[in-house]
Amino acid sequence: MIRRKRKAQEGGLVEEPVVKIVIMDQEAFERAVRVGAATDSEVGFYMIGIIRDHEAFVYDIIEFPYSEKSPTLIASDPAKVARVFSIIPLGLTVIGIMHKHPDTIGSTFSSIDAKTFVEWAREGVHAHVIFSKNGRDVSAYTVVKNKIVKIDFVTKKNLVDELRIGYIPISTRIPFLYHSEDTFVSLITRLEKGLTHSVLKEISPLKPTNAKIFEKVPKSNALEFEKRSRILVAPRKGLLVYEFIFPQEKKFGEVKEEIIKVLGLTTNSVFICEGALVDDKTILRELHGKIIRVQQPVEKIVEELIEARIRKLEQTILSALKDYLSKAIEEEVKQLRKIIKKELKKEVKKIVKEALREVNATNKK
Repeated sequence: MIRRKRKAQEGGLVEEPVVKIVIMDQEAFERAVRVGAATDSEVGFYMIGIIRDHEAFVYDIIEFPYSEKSPTLIASDPAKVARVFSIIPLGLTVIGIMHKHPDTIGSTFSSIDAKTFVEWAREGVHAHVIFSKNGRDVSAYTVVKNKIVKIDFVTKKNLVDELRIGYIPISTRIPFLYHSEDTFVSLITRLEKGLTHSVLKEISPLKPTNAKIFEKVPKSNALEFEKRSRILVAPRKGLLVYEFIFPQEKKFGEVKEEIIKVLGLTTNSVFICEGALVDDKTILRELHGKIIRVQQPVEKIVEELIEARIRKLEQTILSALKDYLSKAIEEEVKQLRKIIKKELKKEVKKIVKEALREVNATNKK
């Protein structure tokens, strides 16, 4: 029975849902909605998180590197997907995909979605979210016996704050993330699954420092391979960090553009490490294992504050206008009622007079 269940999970033929509810960080959800609202095309995201006790915790999202994008269809670029997966911190994984539908379709899955969900389930990705109508219409799905099943979806404020960070003591400290109420069994299982890859990506593939890969190995004993630095980037608040591996002699300015592209940051983002601005000339070995935090430039912060104030002012004006119109309409209705009542009385009097004339005329005859 255990072998069958394990085999079934790998093939997407689970007997019961691996995921019964998707719990997404509210800020991550709102970010997805903002990206979707800015374009008529569909948009898609990888959901980064943990599946624990049938609950899928989504701490962050990374937008697809698109190979195809239209109002009704999106596809990620296979050549760039590996790069996205390689930066995910140890302990977390891609637990599902999230995408936007046009308002006319809503959050119901399409036949193409169903086929994609089943394919992802066979690779161990079990949570899928579709949103529409600026986030007012949201549905989550999973796959059971190759059939699409609807599951619960909720957002939670500051979910990312439930993450904790630990370090594995080897030649370099490798950060890993886990849920604040995790058990050691669940944590160790996830760590062992991803630890080999996390360690190897710092040294593999091996590259000779002063020779090309197809050259003969020199007879001298001074054979050296390229050393790499583990660059940890926290794009938002909290402990969620992404791992980039680069040759340690490169300068930060040489890799900054790639970090910005992969994480979907603004080109004028500010990078801070240990309280100081990271200079483009900084050698990466000096940043090895340190957390670099991303901050919005002052102009962007001011712009967002202004936009927030404008939205609040718009809501206040609309609310006041609604109240005014409501009162004005109510007053107009009262006046109309008075006029109608007055006119009705006149008409009734006329009708009564006409009726009396006819009665008198009949009596005379």
